[in-house]
Amino acid sequence: MRPHLPLPDRRVPRRAGAGGRSARRQVAWAALLSLAVLTAFGLPGCKPMIMLGKMLTGDPTVTPPFEAVTDVDLTKGGHTVLVLARSPELVKARFPEVDQEIMRRVGRRLHSAGAEIANSDRVLDWVEGRGGVWSESHLGSIAQEFDVDYIIVVELDRFDWHEQHSPDLLRGRSAGWIRAYSADAKTGDVGHIMGDEFESVYPKHRPESAGSVSTKVFRERYLDRLCEQATQRFIPFTQQEMVH
Repeated sequence: MRPHLPLPDRRVPRRAGAGGRSARRQVAWAALLSLAVLTAFGLPGCKPMIMLGKMLTGDPTVTPPFEAVTDVDLTKGGHTVLVLARSPELVKARFPEVDQEIMRRVGRRLHSAGAEIANSDRVLDWVEGRGGVWSESHLGSIAQEFDVDYIIVVELDRFDWHEQHSPDLLRGRSAGWIRAYSADAKTGDVGHIMGDEFESVYPKHRPESAGSVSTKVFRERYLDRLCEQATQRFIPFTQQEMVH
């Protein structure tokens, strides 16, 4: 009798990388299944495709105007920023600490995002030591004093929190400029980088009743919103985070 020989294994060898492709196919099928579910529940327009994109790639960030001009991402560090603010006497008569609050809040938001910020208390001492009065001609000496690379200036022309002719209704309105300057701390040379005019209205559709929220709480909320809007000119943010 002939010896029994094992039959050859005719299975196709598994190619390298098949496991990775299989995992990717599973992710794609899961995303498509999610899209089908979203469509089945009747989400209008292109919202399902937008949500699918976010599931696959995450919520994309928006490049701020400052980075578009300078190609510098402040959140990665390596550049020190100083924040200044100023407003007309008419605004400060109703809200004396408005400049200090804007400097603190914008600086705090930039710092939380990863930017390197000049010490706000020292900057406030410098400003107050000059009676709160300064101009662009002082920016070079400020840069040398605090050893900074960029200076951000928030300049208010207007800041109100009552609806016009209706003291019982609250609506924030403001207008002004947000400017940025490059600075050489050694020479004191300063160069203008960008300047954006802004207008802000909140809430846009209808004012809030002074009976449902105190004037102080509303004013603080609106100032926070304004400072967040100013900050988004300098650090990346997502569409979901955008303040209009």
